[in-house]
Formats: sequence, structure tokens, C-alpha cells
Amino acid sequence: MAILQKIDLVSLRRWSPPLNAFALESRAFIFVGILGGFTTFSTFGNETMNLLREGENLPALINMGAHAVFGLAAVWLGRTLVHLIWR
Repeated sequence: MAILQKIDLVSLRRWSPPLNAFALESRAFIFVGILGGFTTFSTFGNETMNLLREGENLPALINMGAHAVFGLAAVWLGRTLVHLIWR
């Protein structure tokens, strides 16, 4: 994942401005939204693996569970707020 992210990031940053390939909003979405998701997931995976390597199995399981529960709760909250605002 990290290699794919670096290749995408370097190529998009280098070639999108001279070619006017993306509007400013589109570039923000790609760089922050999509490629930012790679780094977030990589950090989660790295921290969990470090805990497992150190023999901290319970904290690793709590980390995985908390990320799943709070991530889904955040999605639910976001969808609920959008529904309330734009119904």
C-alpha cells in the first residue's frame, strides 16, 4: 500500500498541475481523501502489528475492535447528520 501511495502521490503532484488534469477541488479530494486514507490505514496496521510483535495481544485486539466500532459509529453519525440536514 505504501509503495502504491508514493507512486500515485508523486505522479499526481508532478503531472496534474501542468496538464490541468484536475480542478482544485478534485485535487484536494484525491490527495486528502483517497490518498489520505492509505496513510490512515497504514498507521492503524503498523500500530497493531507493533503491539502484536511486542506480545501485547490484548491491547492489539482492543485497538482493532475500537477502530472497527468507532469507525462504523462515525459513518453512522455522518449519515444521520446528512439525512437530518438534507432530507
